[in-house]
Amino acid sequence: MNSNVFEDYFGEMIKYLSADSVVVMDNASYSRRTEKTPTSSWRKQEIIDWLTTKSIEFEDNLIKMELLAIANLHKYRFMKYAVEDIAEKHSVTVQRTPPDHCKLNPIELNGRK
Repeated sequence: MNSNVFEDYFGEMIKYLSADSVVVMDNASYSRRTEKTPTSSWRKQEIIDWLTTKSIEFEDNLIKMELLAIANLHKYRFMKYAVEDIAEKHSVTVQRTPPDHCKLNPIELNGRK
């Protein structure tokens, strides 16, 4: 499975859902994000630019790791996935389960007691 195959499948499947439906999904690796969010590999200026475009306040004298910590506090609001764009066109909502949440993702129970 890859993002292209999954997005094609999702685009076909969603046609059978009524408007205002909710699709619950996990965070599988083939879910492609439409926008990148800051990581430790980003240069300091890239993090500053990202924070600025998102209107997130920060002090001018912070080091890269402090800026990244601020970005990490806010980045969840900007994590959008391609399937969410597809769903939005059909008035369907995608709700994601928390990562590694055993009760909501039964497959995560494998190997756990």
